[in-house]
Amino acid sequence: EQYDENGQLQAKGTYLGGEVDGIWEEYHEDGQLQARGTMKWGEPDGPHEYYYENGQLQAKGTIVDGELDGVWEEYYETGQIKTQRTYKAGEHDGPYVQYDQSGRLQVRGAIMGGDRTGFWEQYDQSGQLQAKGTIMGGEVDGAWEEYDKNGQLRAKGTVLDGERDGVWEEYYGNGQLHTKGTYKSGERDGPYEQYNEDGQLQAKGSYQSGEADGIWEEYYENDQLRTKGGYKAGERDGVWEEYYENGQLHTKRIVKDGAIEGWWEEYYENGQLKAQRSYKSGAPDGPYEHYYENGQLQTKGTIVDGEQDGLWEEYYENGQLQTQGTMKDGKPDGPYEQYDETGQLQTRGTMKDGKVDGMWEQYDETGQLQTRGTMKDGEPDGPYERYYGNGQLQTKGTMKDAEIEGRWEEYYENGQLKTQRTYRAGEHDGPYEQYDETGQLQTKGHYSDGRVDGRSEEYYENGQLKTKGSYTGGKRDGMWEVYYGNGQLQTKGSYTSGERDGMWEEYYENGQLKTKRSYNASTGGTGLH
Repeated sequence: EQYDENGQLQAKGTYLGGEVDGIWEEYHEDGQLQARGTMKWGEPDGPHEYYYENGQLQAKGTIVDGELDGVWEEYYETGQIKTQRTYKAGEHDGPYVQYDQSGRLQVRGAIMGGDRTGFWEQYDQSGQLQAKGTIMGGEVDGAWEEYDKNGQLRAKGTVLDGERDGVWEEYYGNGQLHTKGTYKSGERDGPYEQYNEDGQLQAKGSYQSGEADGIWEEYYENDQLRTKGGYKAGERDGVWEEYYENGQLHTKRIVKDGAIEGWWEEYYENGQLKAQRSYKSGAPDGPYEHYYENGQLQTKGTIVDGEQDGLWEEYYENGQLQTQGTMKDGKPDGPYEQYDETGQLQTRGTMKDGKVDGMWEQYDETGQLQTRGTMKDGEPDGPYERYYGNGQLQTKGTMKDAEIEGRWEEYYENGQLKTQRTYRAGEHDGPYEQYDETGQLQTKGHYSDGRVDGRSEEYYENGQLKTKGSYTGGKRDGMWEVYYGNGQLQTKGSYTSGERDGMWEEYYENGQLKTKRSYNASTGGTGLH
């Protein structure tokens, strides 16, 4: 017997000839039995049992000449069996069973020479079969099946040396075949088929060394062919065709080493050609044409290295030219024209690097010039003119960096000058005059930084002076006078910062004084005299 320093029994048994021999027991610190077994000449030999601290059996089995031998069982601390396995001369050899803590079967099979061997089954946490099949030397070898959580067959096939080999089938949860294909050394190699959940064929083709190879086809749910084309070493190669659900050809192209090469054609569902273009090394390169569904040409041009280049034209569905322009590196560059459906010119000008540059003209529906101006980098810069529908000049002036600059004139439809004013950086700055349709001056004045500034005058239709005065910073300032149409003074007085200030006088049309009134711009007060 052996005790710890507190007097607690640690081990007890029998010695013979100086060696442990017979029943031997070891104890936990609390005195609870930990292990019991039979010893012979100092080595385990015979039945053995191991216990948890709570006294529950942990494992039991037989040892012969110091090595595990025969059936051994392991238990959870709850007393539920955990594993059952068979040993021979210290190695797994025979049936093997494993359970979870609730007693549900998890694994069942056999082990020989330390490796899993023979028929094996695996179960999920609910006790449902997950997989079953043959294992040799620790690797799956032979028929193998896998199941989903509902017990439905998910996949089945043959495994050789741990890798899929031969025909394999995969299934949907409803039991319908999903895919069927052949494997070789773990890679797809041979025919392949794929189905939808209703059992209709979706795709079929073949693999070689794990890569798609040969003719492949895809199908619609109505069993109509959807796509058809060839693969070579995993890349598309050869003629590829796509179809509408009604069986009509949708697209057709030639592919080489995974890249489109040569002509590519697209069709409408009615069979009419929709577009055709040429490819080089996977990028559009060469002539391009696009058609309306009625067969009328819609667009045509040339593509170089994937970018639009050269003359491009667009047409209306009635066959009338819509736009015509030159492209360079995918951007408009050169002359450009746009027409309406009757063939009438609408716009004409020049493009540079994708932006309007140079003279630009726009026309109305009758063909009459509407506007003409100079553009630079997409913005107005230079002379500008606008015309009435009768061809008469309406406005003319100059633009600089997209802002009005310099002298601008407006005209009436009869050709008579309407206004003339001066701009600087987009704002009124300089003399201003306005005329009626007969050429009679109506208003004249001056602007500074966008605001009225300096002397200003207004006139009656007969040319008689109507008002005169001055502005400072956009507000009336100084002496102002108003006259009757006969030239007789009507009102006169002064302004300070837009407010009447000082003595103001008002007269009758015969020149007789009518009123005199004083104002105070600072206080807002008035007084009648």
